[in-house]
Amino acid sequence: MNVKRINPIDSFLNKVYIEVLPFEKIISLVHIEVEQYLNNPSLTFNDETFPSTKVLSGEYYIGGIEKIDGNNKLRVCVRCLGYNVLGKLDDYLGLDIWLDIANGYNVYRNTDASVI
Repeated sequence: MNVKRINPIDSFLNKVYIEVLPFEKIISLVHIEVEQYLNNPSLTFNDETFPSTKVLSGEYYIGGIEKIDGNNKLRVCVRCLGYNVLGKLDDYLGLDIWLDIANGYNVYRNTDASVI
């Protein structure tokens, strides 16, 4: 699946992005994680099972960034879009990506997924 990040409309999130540096490094890591998740046949399915590659559009946005563990770690909340029953894009799959910013901006635990 071709994966593409879109920009959120919420200006509050844009302010949060500016406070979290280096932003481009974080975006790059998040994109790799989202791409790997959405293209993993053990985690996404080509049938009616959730999450379905038949529903996923390949587009996502960052819905939030939370600093945790004394600001040493980040939880990046990603919202993957899918087509609803009316054929319109809507939030479909939530992914929480956990980054250790104290040790080189590495993913330090498995990505958590949820229905949104």
